[in-house]
Amino acid sequence: MISRGKGQSALAAAAYRSASILRDERLGLTFSYEGKRGVAHSEIMLPENAPAELSDRTKLWNEIEANEKRKDSQVAREIRIALPVELTREQQIDLVRDFVEENFTGRGIIADVNIHEAKEHNPHAHIMLATREFIGGKFGFAPFKDTELNKKTALFEWRKSWELMANNHLGMTGHDVRIDSRSYADRGIELVPQNKIGTALHWRNTDTSERHADHIRIMRENGRKIIADPDIALKYISRQQSYFTERDIQQFANRHSVGVKQFDEVCNAVLSHPNIARIGEGKYTTWETIRQERRMIDSAEDLSEHKLHNVKDRHIRKAEKKRTLTPDQEKA
Repeated sequence: MISRGKGQSALAAAAYRSASILRDERLGLTFSYEGKRGVAHSEIMLPENAPAELSDRTKLWNEIEANEKRKDSQVAREIRIALPVELTREQQIDLVRDFVEENFTGRGIIADVNIHEAKEHNPHAHIMLATREFIGGKFGFAPFKDTELNKKTALFEWRKSWELMANNHLGMTGHDVRIDSRSYADRGIELVPQNKIGTALHWRNTDTSERHADHIRIMRENGRKIIADPDIALKYISRQQSYFTERDIQQFANRHSVGVKQFDEVCNAVLSHPNIARIGEGKYTTWETIRQERRMIDSAEDLSEHKLHNVKDRHIRKAEKKRTLTPDQEKA
């Protein structure tokens, strides 16, 4: 939450995220972040009943600020989302727009969307949301805030919605990788979740130094667990993609090990596991995945022998036009 009680301004937050210059009329201050790099896309998304003039970022957030009367008002809500690196920039934008329309603008909530691309190749979206529904007419924003959106149930619903939409877009664009919104515990993955820390803030104060030390401790602990039971790594990797490369294993090991020695031990433990199957030069899967796919193929071949429900060619062509398919998907 972006809150006056914490000394925050919606204009300052929006200016930083959009790398623009915005003036806060309430405070009489101008916030300038025009020189900030890494903003790959920026737009205001409005509900159908909102006037186009609210697409002006300065007007939008000044109106929202003016609508809040309390000294400790929560003036905006922000959601940060990691974007699939497999998608192109245009595909990432389409995905974010679908997510925002489904969960926010479709229910009357205005969204300020900014996509950032960090140096570490970590594309992510900052979605700043009005805390009140836009109801139109002379009343503008709703007199009462929807407190349901402050509950954890709303967060879990958004996470699940993102999982379904991201996986749908990944599938439509021919990518095998998938994401999962559930926790490690709910997925049966025996790893300790890592806390998120910024790359440039590790050593600026005691708090971030302690968080960094804790981060390293968790990496080392997870490395020990994987070396003792490499199946942990295979479960994690294979649930996201049906086949993977040695580089995928190395990237996983890099996130869950400390130092060259432990990194090598994690990689070797995974690559020597009896459940891993080599399916080509540098490509791997698991024997369990092979068995699952064989069952799927057998079921498809069995169904193909039945003629109870034929799909007409015109319906197939219509479906193809709505999707970006690989040659193999078109054949299927």
